[in-house]
Amino acid sequence: TQGNPLYTNAILKCFSDKEYIFCDEKGVYHLNAKVSGDLPGSLYEIIAVLITSLNDDLQNVLKWNLQDGRIFSLRFIGKMSGKIKASLSKHLDEIAEKYGLTPAEHGNDPEKALLSIYSFAHTLLRKQVYEKLDKDQRGLYHWQVADMLFAIYGDDLSKFPEINEDYEYHIQLAKDLGDGVKLPLQELSGQEKKDSTAILFAARSEAEGAEHNYTQNAMKKCLARADKALSLLMRLDERPAETEEIEFTALLYRSRALSWMGYNDAALKTAQKLFALTKKQGNKENISVSWHRLGNINTSLHNYAQAISDLKNALAIYESFNDMENVVYCYIGICSVLKNKGDNKGAIEYYNKALTISERSSDMSEMACTYNKIGLTYKSMGDHKRAEFFYEKAMIINESFNEKAQIAVCFNNIASLMETKGDHKGAMEYYEKALTNVESVNDKLRMSNIYT
Repeated sequence: TQGNPLYTNAILKCFSDKEYIFCDEKGVYHLNAKVSGDLPGSLYEIIAVLITSLNDDLQNVLKWNLQDGRIFSLRFIGKMSGKIKASLSKHLDEIAEKYGLTPAEHGNDPEKALLSIYSFAHTLLRKQVYEKLDKDQRGLYHWQVADMLFAIYGDDLSKFPEINEDYEYHIQLAKDLGDGVKLPLQELSGQEKKDSTAILFAARSEAEGAEHNYTQNAMKKCLARADKALSLLMRLDERPAETEEIEFTALLYRSRALSWMGYNDAALKTAQKLFALTKKQGNKENISVSWHRLGNINTSLHNYAQAISDLKNALAIYESFNDMENVVYCYIGICSVLKNKGDNKGAIEYYNKALTISERSSDMSEMACTYNKIGLTYKSMGDHKRAEFFYEKAMIINESFNEKAQIAVCFNNIASLMETKGDHKGAMEYYEKALTNVESVNDKLRMSNIYT
């Protein structure tokens, strides 16, 4: 065991799983007389047996954290492996049973604890996987790891010394592995500018980084990374097929970020470029996304006729793919346009279409949201009785799931309705109920709205 008791556990676990040995009621291990063939001849071979016993999902999770054998975070592995947090936690728990994977010590630092940093009990795992990679694969891997760490943590790297150390470690190893693979993280220069592989990798990383920044509401960073991805693609003398998918991602999130920041004219120009690209690609799924994007932006710009046309074009493609989730979103988008035009009856018609699909799919969250929007529409029509009916239907669903923020929305809508009817005492009662719910989840934006 090379003096490490954790290796003893690995040996016993391996031999027990393979039924080379068994444990009696006193905790004593015995050789199984029925064993045929040779036992693993070294600890290194035992680790190999353990790794090959894992299913493909678990091996893929291991692939992204065995490179240096030190630490990794759940956010990082999730981004690299493309797995959702719940699924990934389940896989890590399963690996823990075989390898002794343990959370790193966080002390009383809640910020570090939120990172869910893990570490392996020993480093032979890394050796077993890593040594199977050739030089170029190792270099590429190190650049990927470093770039992903930078994409996730950015300027916050310095706050976490262990992660920053790993970031610099991967950068250095990638450079040390030689001339074969050079994948820049910041600016490309010299020979790297002529290396299409390097440029494509950097552009893809920036586009994916833009998507990540958007999901984190970091819109300025999203915009900067999308622009950088597009700038990198312009350096290519030839444009491989994958270039268009990278450009699609960059343009999509550039447009979304600009809309979120209120720059709708600039967002529209970007969305028009996105649409031209998707038409050139001929990819109907991407075309539907670009139509949808144009529809949402034209709604914000009050170009209502064009918005409805765009949304209906997206709707037709979504329906052809039976993409009912996006069909619902298109219906609700059309509702918003009609409501803004004052066509409340037309809006109700589309809300009911959205509601029918949501009820059929048992999407309770979307049903509650639609009920609230129908209620708001009836309120604007002056039909207070129907408005209250739909608010209460939304309330029942949200209360069944204890969705505090959404319950607060329902209370707030009912309060506003009562205020419109002149029942100020009743309105105050419901505003206070709404406030209690948002305070319980520390939703400061909704708290501010209710106070106002």
